[in-house]
Amino acid sequence: MKKLDFQAIIAELEKKAKEFQEQLEGNESKITLFLLGSSYPKAELEKRKQVAKELGEKTKFNIILMEELHEWTLHFSKKFKGIIDKFMPDLYIIIFTKNGHKSGVTFEIGFLCGFFGYDVIVNKLHFCIEEGIEMKVLTEYIQEIISEAKIHFFSDNKTLINSIIHFGHDKEKVLGYIQEI
Repeated sequence: MKKLDFQAIIAELEKKAKEFQEQLEGNESKITLFLLGSSYPKAELEKRKQVAKELGEKTKFNIILMEELHEWTLHFSKKFKGIIDKFMPDLYIIIFTKNGHKSGVTFEIGFLCGFFGYDVIVNKLHFCIEEGIEMKVLTEYIQEIISEAKIHFFSDNKTLINSIIHFGHDKEKVLGYIQEI
């Protein structure tokens, strides 16, 4: 009977994990994430800006924050459509926090559903929901979409950022940027 060399097995698994991680990180720049969330109270916008900054430091994902793009001086809906047309985001990350205004992104979600169609956008909408939010405070429309989309719950900025990174890496796999190792 052949004896198993656990050290060799572990070394091979570590090698494959490293190769896989390099693929993920090497393809991040192909993914564009549009971070959406409440801008009221103002501290919520500042939190989202901090998350975008940290994502920029940790990853190569292209991160969009509508509030940071000033080249559009049009009405809100035209600015939103202009951003979509220019950057063609792969994912729309919707962030709901305990302190943020719960209807803050209802317009954007409705716009995206109308623009792309529900069946298409439900695969591009990913929700990050802070633990402790009572889902019943969200509109029924939002609750319905959340029930069909991908969601992660987070407790702090670290778990929020990790959730967003996870969503981005999942999208890399879906788009075929990651090869089996």
